[in-house]
Amino acid sequence: MGLKDYNSKEFGFKLRSVREKNYIKQQVAADDLGIGIRALRNIESGAADINIKQLLKIAELYKTSVSKLLDLEETAIVNSFNTVQEQGHALNLAYTSGTTTVMDKSWVEETYKRFAFLEKNIEFLQKVIEDLRVIR
Repeated sequence: MGLKDYNSKEFGFKLRSVREKNYIKQQVAADDLGIGIRALRNIESGAADINIKQLLKIAELYKTSVSKLLDLEETAIVNSFNTVQEQGHALNLAYTSGTTTVMDKSWVEETYKRFAFLEKNIEFLQKVIEDLRVIR
């Protein structure tokens, strides 16, 4: 799924699947999370989103990590960052040597997509860090 492809319905289905794999009844999960069963049903159906505190509780209850629930793979972020660094260096070289006119348009578009991917993940991780500071 990945953060850039976030979809409430898919995420809710994933939460339900993880809960069921851990043999946790919906009512038990709702009670442990401090929410009503209707609220949990809405989350699992994609009709409602969750906040950071709920996400942390769910990860703990379901014995998994937040990054696994969100399909945030650290290696994907690092690889994307490294690729962007390399492409940025190549772009800088092309610009300073005056060869910018021969750049491949698809290469520029792919570089832009990688920057956008990193930007979204960085913004999300900054929000998580802020929320974790508030929780402490």
